[in-house]
Amino acid sequence: MGKLIYEMIPMLLSLGISQIAYLKVDKKYGISDKISSKIRVKDKWKSFFCFSCTMLIILSFWIIDMYVIDIPQTIYSILNGIVIGIGIGMSNQMLILKNK
Repeated sequence: MGKLIYEMIPMLLSLGISQIAYLKVDKKYGISDKISSKIRVKDKWKSFFCFSCTMLIILSFWIIDMYVIDIPQTIYSILNGIVIGIGIGMSNQMLILKNK
């Protein structure tokens, strides 16, 4: 149980920090607006599309870890936390844009 918590702390910290950073950058530069206008998907599916892209990026990290280079567990969890944090922030912004 202690090892699990120890391994989850870097991921949770990077997830929270990346969500806060993404929301601040998005407020300043309007990244979600630009991405939303480029995606040719119905509005109700845009947040799911962002979530699916996030999962594909995490899957590619896993494939790289398994077959190309050996990534340490801490770095792997930090990278996944950053990607998940940005993906969640982007999906939430897409939902907010849809409801406007």
